Amino acid sequence: RATMTPVENGNAASGEALAVFYGSQTGTAEEVAWDLVREGRAKGFCCSEPRAMNDIDVQSLCRLRFVVFVVSTTGQGEPPVNMKRLWQDLLVASL
Repeated sequence: RATMTPVENGNAASGEALAVFYGSQTGTAEEVAWDLVREGRAKGFCCSEPRAMNDIDVQSLCRLRFVVFVVSTTGQGEPPVNMKRLWQDLLVASL
């Protein structure tokens, strides 16, 4: 079981930073992702800037230790465009 602890002086190994990804059509999930990062940083956690889920591939995702996904659906529950590629890759990946 992995746990995160606040870092001193903002020093943490890059693999130890909290990676935050969002899937958002209208911007709501992106706003929540930014709120999460700001709150984490205010509490002393090393958080990377939020990125759209399509900005990472499965192989790179597997190298991250701490990851949060913030996703909001659109229309009748469809996934947002900026997460579809990663979602499809995750469905067929052998993790």
